Amino acid sequence: MSKKFLLYGHGGSENHGCEAIVRGTVDILSKEFEGSSFVLAKQDSKLGLDGEVGLPVESILLQDEIGKFSLKFVIAGAKYALTKSRETFYRFKYKNLLSFLKKSKVDAAFSIGGDNYCYGMHNSLYYLNSMLRSKTKRVLWGCSIEPESLKDPELVKDLDSLDLIVAREPITYNALSEALKNAKVILRPDPAFALKAVKKPLPESFNGKTVVGINMSPVVSHVVDERDITFENYENMMAYILENTEHSILLIPHVTWAKNDDRTVMSRLYEKYKESGRVHLISKFDTCEELKGYIAQCDMFIGARTHSTIAAYSSCVPCVVVGYSVKADGIATELFGTTENYVIPSQDLKEADALTNAFIWLDENRKDIKDHLEKVMPGYIESAFSAAAAVKDILGERE
Repeated sequence: MSKKFLLYGHGGSENHGCEAIVRGTVDILSKEFEGSSFVLAKQDSKLGLDGEVGLPVESILLQDEIGKFSLKFVIAGAKYALTKSRETFYRFKYKNLLSFLKKSKVDAAFSIGGDNYCYGMHNSLYYLNSMLRSKTKRVLWGCSIEPESLKDPELVKDLDSLDLIVAREPITYNALSEALKNAKVILRPDPAFALKAVKKPLPESFNGKTVVGINMSPVVSHVVDERDITFENYENMMAYILENTEHSILLIPHVTWAKNDDRTVMSRLYEKYKESGRVHLISKFDTCEELKGYIAQCDMFIGARTHSTIAAYSSCVPCVVVGYSVKADGIATELFGTTENYVIPSQDLKEADALTNAFIWLDENRKDIKDHLEKVMPGYIESAFSAAAAVKDILGERE
């Protein structure tokens, strides 16, 4: 029953949504495949994932960045000039992975970058999927894909070659089911719904008050007439909360990559309102489980990063999503039957009070929303674990 699984296709766990996917995936698969081992990206070892999951884990450098002035780049460039094949670069980039696969058998490889196909990474994914085809079963795990992109025949051909695709929301599932003929496609929740929470104490100054959790990300910034209208929306919402309620505010980042760090924008919000004594920024933490623990102790949550909102949903915390892709709409639709009020597309924040109005609605309806989540979430999380049965099917081990 024990297997070896490779997890690839994500940018490392400094994006704590990626970390949540890794941890959730390990929990889901290890429950069905006892004694299994996992191969993780080297980046994940920074957060101790290779020593914390309680299972056999090894980490490798899945991709090697090729500097533009390096000898590798010059050699790859020369070969590309002769062959006109992009694979020349990818062989250099993924040489560590290729070397690993030559000496180590992997039962299934899971592409876990949930929305990679939304962000123009197709050529790299095409190469990896083609390279892995003769070596192992290939699974696209917990994905979201814009239906419009499935008009691309090369993309459809690549997806249709996979052994299993697990869509994490119904918009993607329906589009893939219609577009593909060969790949097995199922609908299951994002594996991060299975993530455990580790609760650390909230600031003493909160003193048992209602807590509003807030996540903002640089990716939702939207400039109108040289104004960052998204940032203004967050400012105005916080000002409203502080002036018109007794609630405390907990600012919770979820991605800490050097070039895409939530703390860069959230620290500005904190500095503006810290003198109130009712605003706190979570700036130091160790894992996404701790972040989920903070979110789970909030009474309401407004978030931009998808996996911060998944942490809220799975903890039955009423939530409004500042959305920027199909994944936000799809998950809300599956949970609530609608996106209305639950998702505000970041590009729709054209008026500076739009997010304030969303918060007011959330505050007025939070009891009903919490009641609904408490009814549906246990079964929804259990459904996330059932995705492992489909893996058994493609491995030919279903009883």
